[in-house]
Amino acid sequence: MPKRRLYSKPLNKKCADATTDYLEDDPVRPGWILYVTTGSAEDETTAPTTISFGKRDGAKFTPLEEEDSPAAGISYHINKTHHFIAGEAPAFRFEAATLNDVLRGYLEGYYEEI
Repeated sequence: MPKRRLYSKPLNKKCADATTDYLEDDPVRPGWILYVTTGSAEDETTAPTTISFGKRDGAKFTPLEEEDSPAAGISYHINKTHHFIAGEAPAFRFEAATLNDVLRGYLEGYYEEI
């Protein structure tokens, strides 16, 4: 019988790369699938060009949803449930943010044992 475990993760950091920066959780461990059912992110300081939500696998990022005109201090939220398998990490990608901007996010969902 598969087991489920609740997942909630606050994410915080200062922008370290003004071209492209990521706000992400750790990769999913083997034996589990992560389902992210809701999440939000924002640049509290300056409006970036885009905020995307997707899968990070090493250096590769696969966007799943994107906001192309986010405002500073306004949370962007995801609209759908997404799954992540072993080695993939849920991540928000910020493009053209400003160095040292405060990036914040929150993810919620559940892990399912496989």
